[in-house]
Amino acid sequence: RKQAAAATRLALERLRDLLALPALPERIEAYDISHWQGEEPVAAMVVFLDGRPAPEAYRRFRIRDITKNDDYAALQEAVGRRFLHGRKEQEEGEANPGFLPFPDLLVIDGGKGQLNAVCTKLAALGGAEIPVVSLAEKEEEIYQRDGEDPLRLPRDDQALHLLQHLRDEAHRFALAFHRARRQKQSFAS
Repeated sequence: RKQAAAATRLALERLRDLLALPALPERIEAYDISHWQGEEPVAAMVVFLDGRPAPEAYRRFRIRDITKNDDYAALQEAVGRRFLHGRKEQEEGEANPGFLPFPDLLVIDGGKGQLNAVCTKLAALGGAEIPVVSLAEKEEEIYQRDGEDPLRLPRDDQALHLLQHLRDEAHRFALAFHRARRQKQSFAS
């Protein structure tokens, strides 16, 4: 256990250094979108605290405002709803592990386009100071806000493994929610 905790700590420190984060990312949120040919789009948010999954803070979002297959708009809706809900709870003094505290880092499943869509939404909500990266699946490229070229890490890099774990957990959670929604729809019809 001590070895696993030490390895996680090292991965978080490496991530902080690679991304030039102001502090160790204690709360990291990852987002993914799932749909089938544009039908029943959903988004998932997973939360890692100190480098480990915190399932009690995971959240699912039914995408309501998107009528076509648009992952960028779906990500913007999910991130927007998450931050608006978090602000509301902060103002009301509620403690909800899904929305408070705000994250030290956001990880988006996708490439430069998904990253830009989320950064645009965050800027509109006044959250431009929150670090955001996206992880593109095929080449495992890490895109950063204001970064021209993606960051490519060795396949055995612990920081990359942590980002992959976040992305894969968000993907798994989104897919499970989408399957449940589709199954519910098929029974309703």
